[in-house]
Amino acid sequence: MIIKKLSKGDEIAWDEFVAKHKQSTMYHLIGWKKVIESVFKYKSFYLMALNANGKIEGILPMFLMQDIFRKKFLISNPFSNFSGICANNNEAESGLIERAKKIAVEENVQYIEFRQLNNKIFLEPSKTDFVTFFLKLNRNSDIVWTKSLKAKTRNQVRKAQKSDLTINFSKNGLTEFYNVFSKNMRELGTPVLGINFFDSLLKNFPDNTEILLVKKDDFTIAGMFMFK
Repeated sequence: MIIKKLSKGDEIAWDEFVAKHKQSTMYHLIGWKKVIESVFKYKSFYLMALNANGKIEGILPMFLMQDIFRKKFLISNPFSNFSGICANNNEAESGLIERAKKIAVEENVQYIEFRQLNNKIFLEPSKTDFVTFFLKLNRNSDIVWTKSLKAKTRNQVRKAQKSDLTINFSKNGLTEFYNVFSKNMRELGTPVLGINFFDSLLKNFPDNTEILLVKKDDFTIAGMFMFK
């Protein structure tokens, strides 16, 4: 198994592997590398495991970061819990892990953090403090309405429907979305990501992003940045 760093000419093959692999998520796509590098200037290490025929058998995205105490660490994706190793076999997994450890020594980091959806533990010690839940939705919207939503929620939806609100899906509504988003984040006492982060997402994922705006009398009162 050959382990190599991603080059410009490998990007299409990388995304094709991501599209087909059962354990992959959208956070494995090359677009995230471009977003994080351009907006936050983090150094990336995108590793591929290749078989004797040059076919990709595994991938591992990583970024070099520092905490508030200036201690360096490697993380699979700083803005997602759904990244880490995707591999077709144990040989590819092992090769990627060993190369990651080598990079950790070279960069003098304190630790490596793989954020995985599967329960397989690649490094020790591991954290199990956080969990991820998935909700399976019925394809029949009537069943979702009557069985999945509580009566209180249905009443709130009906109230909204009677409030003369308009809903608009638009890629041109970034400023309106961000005004509502940043105001809410500040009121919660949470540092706000810059608008350039969302702008970069729209540019790097043109087919996967959408902005939903809710308006009352042409005034934007709510927004949602969505991934498909």
